[in-house]
Amino acid sequence: MLSTLRAIEDRRTGRGRINILLIYLEQAQVFAPRAPFFIRIFMDILLAIDIMGEFVVQGGQSGNRESYRPLDWGGLVPDAAPAAYTAAMKPLYGYVADLDAIEQTGHDNEENVRDCCRILKKSYVNRGHRAYTVSEEDRQAGVFPVISTETGGRDLTAYHGGALTVDLKADRIYPTGESPAAFLKIANTWDYDVCIVINLGSVGTERGLPTYLADMRSAYEGTLFYGGGLASDADCARVSEEDYDGGALVTTAVHHGAIPPLDTLQRVITHKILNYSQGGKEMRTYIVIIRNDQFSTLMF
Repeated sequence: MLSTLRAIEDRRTGRGRINILLIYLEQAQVFAPRAPFFIRIFMDILLAIDIMGEFVVQGGQSGNRESYRPLDWGGLVPDAAPAAYTAAMKPLYGYVADLDAIEQTGHDNEENVRDCCRILKKSYVNRGHRAYTVSEEDRQAGVFPVISTETGGRDLTAYHGGALTVDLKADRIYPTGESPAAFLKIANTWDYDVCIVINLGSVGTERGLPTYLADMRSAYEGTLFYGGGLASDADCARVSEEDYDGGALVTTAVHHGAIPPLDTLQRVITHKILNYSQGGKEMRTYIVIIRNDQFSTLMF
């Protein structure tokens, strides 16, 4: 396996000298599937962007929208205007939710939504059920509409294409109360391109992943995403390990620095930390598979 390595580097950090093995995608495609100790991250990392009253907002824990306020704290971004926020966070992919449309407040955020989508390579847009359309123009632009269990009404078979968001509260489907796995088995027969599970009860908590993550994956045969409570890049890797082939949704942990900047993380295909002893000394090696040889910003 060592013959496939393109680069071996030593770097110094505040914790002393470490080894970093950088493995480029051309070689990684050949041997990574045969290396069981690697954590695969072949998926999209979606930044969840909630827009309300023309600003990106964030609230308290558990997705309580009444507590949402413009996200302008801590010098994280220059301001809470959706386009400025999205450009500053540098995601490749996003889940854009127009909370005014979802709550039917009457406030028009469409221009701000479009501004975000123009920055993103691919975006899933939740405008509530009244604005659910799937156009070829949007597909070409990487914009896919979302209908959710919260807003879609009783007949979710009436929508075609785009994404179905499966909202969870108290570990049950919101608002109907079914178990997630049972609901996803039924959803296999519906005509959506992807399915996105969002655990609303875990939004903003950084509490980690639910125990039934694997059960939901086993129940649904199509492309599947998961969001809510992710606390680290290790949680992103766990979602990938459980074969959520769509990807993961993140927000709060990125704001708090617990997940690396998204333009960095999205280029990491695989990483593994190896701890071992050499000459009586405890050693640590980071093995990282990256998308191309321009990767230079990984921080340890």
